[in-house]
Amino acid sequence: MKRSHAKGLTLVEIIIALGILSLVLTTVMPHIGVSMKLTRKAKSLVTASQLARNLIHEIQLLKKIEEGKEDGKFEDFEDYSYEYEITKVKMVEVFGQEFFAEKNTGATDLYLERLFRIKLQVFWEVSGQTEVYETFSLLFREDG
Repeated sequence: MKRSHAKGLTLVEIIIALGILSLVLTTVMPHIGVSMKLTRKAKSLVTASQLARNLIHEIQLLKKIEEGKEDGKFEDFEDYSYEYEITKVKMVEVFGQEFFAEKNTGATDLYLERLFRIKLQVFWEVSGQTEVYETFSLLFREDG
């Protein structure tokens, strides 16, 4: 018997290898698409939360904080816009009526004009749908 010393793959081996490769690719490809979509969503949420944090810091640095609503677009992130509302907070809302009944103090009047609640929403578009990141914060101004 003669033995062939030819090197290489037979047609059957190539067909089996291609079959295995196609099976692996068909099971993995849908997961790659979902993974990319979730990665984009996570990146957008991180961007929105950082923009919201920066805007709250800008509001905090204002000379005077006043009640009201405002909206606009972020300068360097044109795809993102915001809306916020600033309202005064009564200390009774924070501590509850029982706290003031126990303490029997009028010192809370000092804080009524200096404690503010900010409701901030950041908007952006993804595939024709508007996404929203919403956060709340309390600001206290010592200088009124």
